[in-house]
Amino acid sequence: MLNLRLCSLEDIKPRYVQLVLEWRNQKQIREMMFNSNIIQLDEHRKWIESLDQGDKIAKVFCYNGLPMGVIQFTYLNREANIGEWGFYIGNSQAPKGMGTLLGFTAINFLFNDLKLRKLCAEVLSFNKISLSFHQKLGFSKDGVLRQHVLKKGDFYDVHIFSMFKNEWENHKEQIKQQLEEK
Repeated sequence: MLNLRLCSLEDIKPRYVQLVLEWRNQKQIREMMFNSNIIQLDEHRKWIESLDQGDKIAKVFCYNGLPMGVIQFTYLNREANIGEWGFYIGNSQAPKGMGTLLGFTAINFLFNDLKLRKLCAEVLSFNKISLSFHQKLGFSKDGVLRQHVLKKGDFYDVHIFSMFKNEWENHKEQIKQQLEEK
């Protein structure tokens, strides 16, 4: 049974730098990102340094002390408390339901700790798992940017999702109950 009390979000400390790079470069993760190129160590370090500049936050999602995945958050508009997130489970040994735990933990953090008002997401049209994941978590689909991203010689749509804090408050108990049943 999965336990929400065993979830935590940790800063990307030096001990996680190599692990997160390995996760980011896994084929199944890269293919779902807008940029599918292999990430080099110097590029990865620049990304980590950019996290200290205030508009981006990244955390390692841990379950029972073990790193499982990453969330990244970027402020789109600080004044309006609007941001965008991205995430993945990188640990290939992660048990079923870990993505939902990551989502629940991250969304609570973004709305409660960062005091976000609105959370947005962009999902590539072929990423069926992420499309249904956002709907499961209670996001609303705001629209589609048609043929918006070029990958491997083809153009793909990008689905736009958003959720307000009050919508999360109305939906999170349902997600919590589903997690407790697993």
